[in-house]
Amino acid sequence: MSRDVTHVTHVTRDKCDIPLDKEGFPRTPSEEINPPKEKAPKGAQKKSPKTVLQSVLSEAIAAAVVEHRAKIKKPLTERAAELLAKRLASAKDACGLTPDQAADLMIEKGWLSFEAEWGRNAMQAGWSPEPVAAEKPKPDSELSPEELTAKWTKRMSYARDNRCWFSSVWGPMPGDAGCRVPEQFLQDGDGFDKHGYRWDDQSRRAA
Repeated sequence: MSRDVTHVTHVTRDKCDIPLDKEGFPRTPSEEINPPKEKAPKGAQKKSPKTVLQSVLSEAIAAAVVEHRAKIKKPLTERAAELLAKRLASAKDACGLTPDQAADLMIEKGWLSFEAEWGRNAMQAGWSPEPVAAEKPKPDSELSPEELTAKWTKRMSYARDNRCWFSSVWGPMPGDAGCRVPEQFLQDGDGFDKHGYRWDDQSRRAA
């Protein structure tokens, strides 16, 4: 009689030790080794590395970077593209190269990524970037809604990340009279950094 009670208690304890999934069912041995991955929320779209890079690069250069990484057998993931985009976007302040110029240098040298110090060293060794072609954008009135969104989303993302503006191409800075940025793309504080200083106007600096 006592032996039966001991056996029942042992079985109950063993059952309690079995790991359960989030639905309350026992996990199979394979699920313990390889737990099922959480599904992405419905409707969430995964961005391609090229799309991520286009937030700071021209379409042609973004495609060239993706191709370059594939050629050196280090293809970009979405996350890797986000990190690379941040480094390329900071190149202007860090070493004087535009994101496209920094990406060109990275490809030319066969680099996996980009560091401002590498850019400075390359220029000190005699490397010169291709001149930046003057941008001749269509007037906003000639753009489709998708083109308009892509144009100003890219510009505002770059401006906020780098705290700079190009008034000779983009028109007056947010906060200035005559600003051409459509209202739907403006956020509170645009045109100023977190300390209240105005963004740097690269066009005036070049002049």
